[in-house]
Amino acid sequence: MAYSVTFLAQATDAPMRSWSCLTSSVARGVLGGAPANPVCSAPLVSWQALSGRLHASDTIAPPSAPTGLVATVTGSTVLLTWIASPGGTPASYIVQAGSSSGLSNLVSSNTLSSVPSLTAPGVGAGVYYVRVLAANASGTSGPSNEVVVTVGGAGCGLVPAVVTGLSTSSSGSNVTITWQKPAVGCAPTAYIIQAGSAPGLSNLANFSTGNAETSFSASGIGNGSYYIRIIGTNAAGAGGASADVVLTVGNGSCTVAPGASASLTVSVSATSTLTFAWLAASGSPASYTLQVGSAAGSSNLAVINAGNATSYTATNVPNGTYYARVVAVNGCGTGPASSEAVVTVGGSAGGVLSALHGFVGSPGDGSNWSTLTQGTDGNFYGTSVTGGPFSSACSTNLFGCGLLFKLTPSGAFTVLYTFTGSTAFHNATPIYPYGALTQATDGNFYGTTSEGPAVFKMTPSGSVTVLTFLGGGSYGRLVQAGDGNFYGTTAAGGSGACSPDRSAVCLVNSGSGTVFKVTPGGTLSTLKVFDGGSDGSKPYAGLALASDGNLYGTTQSGAAGFGTVFKITTGGSFTRLYTFTGGADGGNPYASLMQGSDGNLYGSTQLGTSFNVGTIFKITTAGTFTTLHIFTGYSVPDGAPRPGIPLDGAYPGAPLVQAPDGSFIGVTAGGGALSGGTAFKITSSGAYSQVAVFSGNAEGSSPIWLIRASDGNYYGNGQYGGVVNQGAVFKMTPPQ
Repeated sequence: MAYSVTFLAQATDAPMRSWSCLTSSVARGVLGGAPANPVCSAPLVSWQALSGRLHASDTIAPPSAPTGLVATVTGSTVLLTWIASPGGTPASYIVQAGSSSGLSNLVSSNTLSSVPSLTAPGVGAGVYYVRVLAANASGTSGPSNEVVVTVGGAGCGLVPAVVTGLSTSSSGSNVTITWQKPAVGCAPTAYIIQAGSAPGLSNLANFSTGNAETSFSASGIGNGSYYIRIIGTNAAGAGGASADVVLTVGNGSCTVAPGASASLTVSVSATSTLTFAWLAASGSPASYTLQVGSAAGSSNLAVINAGNATSYTATNVPNGTYYARVVAVNGCGTGPASSEAVVTVGGSAGGVLSALHGFVGSPGDGSNWSTLTQGTDGNFYGTSVTGGPFSSACSTNLFGCGLLFKLTPSGAFTVLYTFTGSTAFHNATPIYPYGALTQATDGNFYGTTSEGPAVFKMTPSGSVTVLTFLGGGSYGRLVQAGDGNFYGTTAAGGSGACSPDRSAVCLVNSGSGTVFKVTPGGTLSTLKVFDGGSDGSKPYAGLALASDGNLYGTTQSGAAGFGTVFKITTGGSFTRLYTFTGGADGGNPYASLMQGSDGNLYGSTQLGTSFNVGTIFKITTAGTFTTLHIFTGYSVPDGAPRPGIPLDGAYPGAPLVQAPDGSFIGVTAGGGALSGGTAFKITSSGAYSQVAVFSGNAEGSSPIWLIRASDGNYYGNGQYGGVVNQGAVFKMTPPQ
């Protein structure tokens, strides 16, 4: 019984397939069965660029769900119309279709239009469960009402009657399910088999047989108790579900269902061999079931009974990205799924993604934009721009004013400090910490805020002291130079520090951002005020301290309108090294530069080129510039999926991290096969490979920060996805 287990990811991250993928057949396995249909591919959904987002209050509201969905079928053409979402300003709509209610296993396609209708010609005969979701740059709504769309058939006008006579039997791991064809009404042309871990559930299987036979057999089914029901379908739709019948596989010698298996890992060897390994679950499991899908939460590619072993090896696996989880089974039932592992086969061996922490937002957790740095004690210390207690001063964000946290390598999360604005204008108290923390030589952490802009110090235990207020919002990380002082940037404003009480007469000089120096005691000096001309403006990124003792940075705009690369000494001597043109060199850099072991500086742009989704570049300390990679995002000439070809990333917003082999690892906030961003590897000569894609499931999506930790793994932050779409901290094993 090839149960198709579905742990649905957020709707915006569902796999996108063309209407040509619609068939009444069940997807086949590629890890333990016949090849999967190669025509159906992945999504082309845009994520909002990071550029221009000054603070969390700029984020637009997600749209509300569409209503009034109606389907009209003429031959093989389906016309869908619906009432536009009343709130949230949808930019486009996502049409989903499944082989049974609530599924999107057949189609999840973005219309790329805000028009509330879609015409789909050439749809194959079958019964489809269809719903519509609204999308914009801030997220995706819930689904509309669901309609049953029937194409073709024998012209019967009534759905089948309820199936009766359901019975089950098992012999070892072989099972047989039989039932009776309804004696009255229109005959079914196919049947839906549902299986759950409790009565009425379909969490273990939900698929169509694709024919009118009244029996179904399967082998390799794990020990456990399954609640089975049958639904008849025909051209008029789906009938009611039969009564549940319990199918017991194996003996019932147990007292409790198993717990979740832990630490699922996947390794790639011999190019096309996958080895899955996990820790034993509690509760005396009799067997383990490995579920593998082409998208987060799905098991459309394989459901494998691994027996009582805690590992499984699959050979000759086709190139692609796979999402896997394992569940333990005994006679008392099926345990919860393990954490999900993601692995890519083909090209450069991919890094495996896993979730370390999923943000849930206010009042006790962070949300959305966040960063990490590893402390000398091995723990991670981070910032979350929003989250913490609700505050009237931050009411436009609805998620609090931000917080500072500690996260152990095992995932234990502690809030160390919460920011609370004291006035509606954020003048008296710093809020919204965008930049990552920097641990100084004194063991304390130093950071900045973007509103009530300030530099602060935090002890490892979470005691915070405001050192000085700034002349404009700061979004980048501080660096500590050899002189013991800290250097940073503000993206707006000019020179001068406001008085500690932030009084109404506090005015700063006009300007388009600054480079500043602050001593550990809080004495502030302005080294450079950008005027928005040839030297650039809006330096959102922090500075890079190079081996020559100088500081290097970027501006996001100014000059030709696409930003600059600059050098500045600790004494304030400023040199513009390069001006972006917005062409093949890219434009509008957001992430900090980093210096490679070869002495060159490496960075990224968010926009520019004909694709306008960013680049990776190299520049010498003397200003010689080289474009290493141009991202294509989800842009293809005809908008069609490319089976087997992972789509490139878009909008890189995190600093690159150098790997031990001299290559660089990075992330993009958008693009990729699931449109939730990517992780990539690139050499100093520009050899590029994609090593992971983000789905928006537990590991999050839209990654905007990345570090390499002392254990050799990579850790970062996703702006969206996670447990409630509030973002997540992820871990990625080193790609080979």
